Amino acid sequence: MHEQNDTQSPPPSLARAGVRDTARILGGVLAPVVAEGVVARRKSTVRLGGRLDTHGRAARILNDLRTTYDADAVRLTFPRPMIVALRPPAVTATLMGTPDPTRSRRRRRRRSPRCHGSSRPGC
Repeated sequence: MHEQNDTQSPPPSLARAGVRDTARILGGVLAPVVAEGVVARRKSTVRLGGRLDTHGRAARILNDLRTTYDADAVRLTFPRPMIVALRPPAVTATLMGTPDPTRSRRRRRRRSPRCHGSSRPGC
């Protein structure tokens, strides 16, 4: 359960990344993470990433972006709109805005009037 503070903190600052920085984030930060495997780690790719220092390179890119934009997060517009958190306020805001995974919600399927009383699949 997320705890709420009595005082409201200001929203995290957000900057828009340029084309060059977007390419740096995609190629130097996101691509190595996806290649190594987000959930199931690929040992050979992890070893290669260690030799190429992909984690150190990603950290240097993110540190450079923090300095360049002086923002808590940057917005990328390619290949689809997304936000990359650079500092703790952006991470906190992101986590506070996500649903609590321990609470289940029932989804009620809306039935069309023609399906009333029908046992057909999809109704």
